[in-house]
Amino acid sequence: MTVGITLVLADGALLVADSRQTRFLAPGAPYGDDSIKIRRVGKFDVATLSFGITEVTRVAVARLEAKVVNDVPPEALLALASTALDSAWRELLTKKSADVDIFHPNATTAIAVAGVASGIPCLVGALVRADSATGNLHFRSPALSTARYTWLILGPKEQSLMEKYFGDRVRL
Repeated sequence: MTVGITLVLADGALLVADSRQTRFLAPGAPYGDDSIKIRRVGKFDVATLSFGITEVTRVAVARLEAKVVNDVPPEALLALASTALDSAWRELLTKKSADVDIFHPNATTAIAVAGVASGIPCLVGALVRADSATGNLHFRSPALSTARYTWLILGPKEQSLMEKYFGDRVRL
């Protein structure tokens, strides 16, 4: 699972991530250490950092990139990131094989978008996971912050980083 950090600065944002990639939907498949998890969105000063199921985040990031054709305000980035992640998850549900356990504790996806949107340094986050109690997708409310030094850290659940840090600073 990805370890990633984003930080809003006075004139932009810092995004850092590991490069390990495992394939949740292909158990036993070899992992790779050359995954690019931070991608610039078009020619704009914002980038995405994706966490979780590669087969979902790859689709979500591509959809977000396709929608951001102009410099948009942070609130628009929030809506676009949330919609992209939602639609990518719903697509996965229609294509996954029957033996894939989407209720597994590691079946969580998130996208952080950070940078300068319409001249405003910002951080946007969207997170989705399948809820085994209800059998539905659980969307945490997407988050937006323009406050300087707002940070977001996501990492392995075994270390409880998602709840310990992410919940304290940017509420999803």
